[in-house]
Order: sequence, then C-alpha cells, then structure tokens
Amino acid sequence: MNEGMNAFQINSFPLLSNKQQVYGSEQLFKICLQQLLLTLIRNSAGNRERQSLITITRENQTADMVNQLIQYIEQHLSEKITLDELCAHINLGKTQTNIMFKRATGLGLIAYVNKTKIEHAKKYIREETYNISEVANLLGYSCIHYFSRHLKKRNRHDAV
Repeated sequence: MNEGMNAFQINSFPLLSNKQQVYGSEQLFKICLQQLLLTLIRNSAGNRERQSLITITRENQTADMVNQLIQYIEQHLSEKITLDELCAHINLGKTQTNIMFKRATGLGLIAYVNKTKIEHAKKYIREETYNISEVANLLGYSCIHYFSRHLKKRNRHDAV
C-alpha cells in the first residue's frame, strides 16, 4: 500500500511532480500486484485440485456404499428386504440412497432387489433343485401366488 501511495502520490495535495516520487516505488508497486495475482492464481489452482480430490473421494464413497448395499441384498435375499433396512445399513436417507443407487446401477433399490430375487429364482428353476414353492420360500416370498405373478411379470418384461 505504501508503495502505491508513493508511486501515485496519494497523500500529497497538490500532486508532486515525478521527480519527487520515492525512487522505484512504481516498480515495487507492480511487483506487489504481480505477486498478488500469482498468489490468487495458485490458490485457485489449488482449489481445483482439492475439488477434484473431493470429487474422487465422493465417488469412492458412493461406490463403496453401493457395494455394501449389493452385498447386503445378496446376503439377505431370503428375507423381505425393505428400503428402511437398506438405508439404515449405510446410514443415509431414503431419497439420497435411492438416487445414489439408481445413478450407479440404473435401477432403484427395490427394483434391484426384485430383479435379483427373480434372477436367483430363474437359476433355481433351471437347475431343477427346488420346486416353485421352495424357490418362493428361499427368496423370502410369503405368498407363492405373489411370487408366481412377479416371476411371470419379469419374464414378460425380459421377453420384450
């Protein structure tokens, strides 16, 4: 600030002539401005790097949470899985959990659970290890009619 005042004779009235300026004040003022600009640019670049690190960290967290949800679904396939249980498992709200999961997998949580159950059901039926009632039981369906309807609906959807 002092160099700026010296260079441009802010405190003097009337303005002093150029000969009465402090020697080199204009040059020092320019150097200080350049240093300020360089500092601002460096900080801006540092912020971008920090933002990209934050983004990478968020992406890793999201991938980890999605993997936790998928593992939970696979481990509890024989049960009736609710959205509340899934959200509690990763300590996140319903809306955020569903949005995050849908971005990562293309399906909402419950749709993913249903799809996974039907895929397992098809596998069990193809292997002929279990009958329809046993498959429904294995996959946590309390009503064989609901399971059957669900399976047919999924088969029609897959055929289209």
